[in-house]
Amino acid sequence: MQLEDPAARREALRAIAPNRESARANRQLLLSIFEEEMKYRKRDTEWDYFENIYWCALLLYLAGDVSDVPLIWK
Repeated sequence: MQLEDPAARREALRAIAPNRESARANRQLLLSIFEEEMKYRKRDTEWDYFENIYWCALLLYLAGDVSDVPLIWK
């Protein structure tokens, strides 16, 4: 998967069901996507995919690992 592409990240996020089990199973992928979304927001002024970071944060919340909080606050 090409995580550098925001459209690919959107499709990856859509493939993860919004429930705790699915979010936990995909937590590492979500962390990678979240990092890429942060980079995307810093370098691009056109945010055609601005919702990706919100969906990713929601799914990380559902994963329920408190060690993710500093990254989300960042």
